[in-house]
Amino acid sequence: MRLPPALLLLSLPGCLSIRGPESVWGRERESLSVQCHYDSGWETSKKWWCRGAWWASCRILVETQGLEREEKGARVSIKDNQRNRSFTVTMQELRPDDADTYWCGIENPGANLGTQIKVTVGPSKSLLSTLRGPGAQDWKNEVPSPPLPEGRRERMVSESECEQDQGTDGWGGRGRDQGRASLPSPAAHRIPEVSLRPLQ
Repeated sequence: MRLPPALLLLSLPGCLSIRGPESVWGRERESLSVQCHYDSGWETSKKWWCRGAWWASCRILVETQGLEREEKGARVSIKDNQRNRSFTVTMQELRPDDADTYWCGIENPGANLGTQIKVTVGPSKSLLSTLRGPGAQDWKNEVPSPPLPEGRRERMVSESECEQDQGTDGWGGRGRDQGRASLPSPAAHRIPEVSLRPLQ
């Protein structure tokens, strides 16, 4: 059956009346909240959260009853705030297989309204700590500098002009980038002088 143009427009997911983030991200074993907003006039309509790549066949996980009372499903809940014209979905105890395409939806007698949201689930903090080992910094790979030979001091250089540090055998630098790199002393690379004399 062909829908009239006005009804066809309303049936397009996310069209005009409901809005939400394109994508959200959460950690495994933690909670994730998604907030969707709707226009005036839909306050007492049922709202829901459904899962599936296709809007027409997505599976409803939890829905409101047109009230502001929180409704709960399996590891998911939904609560409507009619004064702010928004509803919040909370997914709990996230699992890797929770990553999928979801929809915020509103019941409409003619054609239901919805907006698509991609959910991504990352590794838990405890798993990251195990993989990195104790004492590792969050999301940083700390690489220690090699030890300097005895009698040598590390000298820092920058993008600015390098100048010899009087009283030492090294080179130093000054400027906003000081501390980004180090150079060995020129003394370590001196070429011995050789002089030639005629044979007697």
